Amino acid sequence: MYKLEHLGSAGIRILLYLYENQNKILGTTELIEALRMGRPTFYNKIRLMVMLDIVSVSKISGKKILSLTENGRKLAKLLFEAEMLLREIIRNA
Repeated sequence: MYKLEHLGSAGIRILLYLYENQNKILGTTELIEALRMGRPTFYNKIRLMVMLDIVSVSKISGKKILSLTENGRKLAKLLFEAEMLLREIIRNA
């Protein structure tokens, strides 16, 4: 089994959303609403990504803020580039 499979599509969606919105302060509620994802799925993937040192969680005024770590940015950049390549391939098919 590939390690990427552990993240699943939900984890990849979270990573790409955080990568595309790096300059914003994103709380858990905003992410859940923006991604239209169930809370259990969201929190399970976040817990996994924190364990893998891909995402960090901090608190500001009692609000949980998520951000990508350096490893998370590298992984998200590669996934984003793969997504762009796949879109180009599909467009040219």
